[in-house]
Amino acid sequence: MQKLPGGGGKTHRSPGSSGVGMEELSVVPDFVKGLTAVGMESFRVNVYRAQAASVHVLEDTCRQILHQDYDAVVFTSGTEIKVFLQMIPAKMSKADFSKNVKVICYGPYTARCAADYGVKVDFTSPAFGSFQELVAQISIFYDGCL
Repeated sequence: MQKLPGGGGKTHRSPGSSGVGMEELSVVPDFVKGLTAVGMESFRVNVYRAQAASVHVLEDTCRQILHQDYDAVVFTSGTEIKVFLQMIPAKMSKADFSKNVKVICYGPYTARCAADYGVKVDFTSPAFGSFQELVAQISIFYDGCL
């Protein structure tokens, strides 16, 4: 990466989360490294904690997916996918999960994480600047499925 003119010496704080009991994906660390690579001084600041839901909550959700109680699962982050897949009961494979519901991802990064974890993605929103855009894109997706 090239150093940016005017960027040298600028200092940034990058808010993020500290994960409780889960490994962090590379999004924020890579962002901080990218800022550093272009000549900016950047520091990570943990402003909140992220923690997986209880096993019981996730088991109930997985059971409902197995019984096809949902039409789709919408993932908005790679961490959501990772934690969800770690909590899937042994009787349910990733293939079962993807077969029983449509998987919708907020944008290309989230879709790439899903693919990396072996989850078939049915729809990736091309507009991911806001959740309102995501809602509109999901509506368009379902209109095309009818």
